[in-house]
Parts: sequence; C-alpha cells; structure tokens
Amino acid sequence: MVGQRKHKHLLTVAALLSTAVTHTVVDATTCNSDSDCTSGSETTCAYVDGTTSQCVDCTPSSYFSSCDYWSDDIKSAANTACGLDCQKPPSAAPTPAPTNVPTFCEVETGVECCSDSDCSGGESCSTTSIYSSQCIDCTSAQFQADCPYWEDYPATLAAAEATCGLVCGLSPTPDPTVSFRPTAASPSPTVTFTPTITCAVG
Repeated sequence: MVGQRKHKHLLTVAALLSTAVTHTVVDATTCNSDSDCTSGSETTCAYVDGTTSQCVDCTPSSYFSSCDYWSDDIKSAANTACGLDCQKPPSAAPTPAPTNVPTFCEVETGVECCSDSDCSGGESCSTTSIYSSQCIDCTSAQFQADCPYWEDYPATLAAAEATCGLVCGLSPTPDPTVSFRPTAASPSPTVTFTPTITCAVG
C-alpha cells in the first residue's frame, strides 16, 4: 500500500513539472502575445523568448521617448512588433503655413482704405501700416501742396511718396512732349519814310 501511494505521488509531481515546462507564466511585465497586453496603451507584445518579453506602446510619440531605455533584446523585438526603428525617429513634420491670414483691413477696421478702389476722385490708397492708411491725391501740384503736412510723420510721408512715385519738395519735371513755350514779343521794325518832291516846269 505504501508503495502504491509513493508511486502515485511521483506521478503527480511529474505531471506538475510537465505543465510548468510547457506553459510560460505571464505576469504584469511579460507577455506571450498581444492578447496578454491589456494595460493602458501598451497593447503590443515585444516577445524575445519564454523568459524575456514586454508589453509596449507603439504610438510613435510614446515609442521613441521610451525605447532608448529598453534592453537591446526588447528593443529589437519591439522594433519588429511595432514596425518602427528606435534609432531612426521620424523627422518632425514642417509646420504648415497659416491659412486665411487677415489683411490689415481685417485687423484694424479704423483704417481709411484698403485699396485704391476705396478712394474717390481718382485718389490713391497710401498704406503706412496695418493700423494706418489714407487716400491721397497723387497729381503733382496737389501732392506738393499736401506733403509738407506729413513731414512730421516720416512713415506717412515715405508711404505717400512710394504710392505716388513723387518726392516732397521737388518741383515736377517739365513735360518733354510740350515744345511750345511763350516768349516776349519782338519789337516792330522801324519804318523810315522818305518823301519825294516833283517840280513841274511850265
């Protein structure tokens, strides 16, 4: 009877050992497959062998901030599992150019004009900044009459000169297509009268 109990006990131990060999115990830090990774965002199993594995987060931002701290074995397995390369983080995407950038007229509603079409009487829109603009008369005579009032405001004067293509204080260049110029009247020529006397002999 004792021999039978001892034999039955040995069979039980052998069965337990067999089970331990064929099944890897999974704990909170190891895995056999992705189905073992159920904690947060670490849903991919970086499996090396029956004793080395780790659940990882394959989101690039998380992956590349963490992978340098892993062992080489885990890093290699994670690279394969995630389709990423810890040594080659993606280049930062260029910042897209802003769209629908407001013009100065949309930024500051107090400006007088945005373009020449906002001015009347053939005047032109002179823009000093996004906060200042005005309609001005670019005819030479009127420009020269107005511009002395802008001399205390250099930016305004510079903008007006650029808009009109004129320089304050300079007289307009004579029009080369006009050839006639009035001159003083020439004096009348002197006329000398010499009388002729004819005598009749009878």
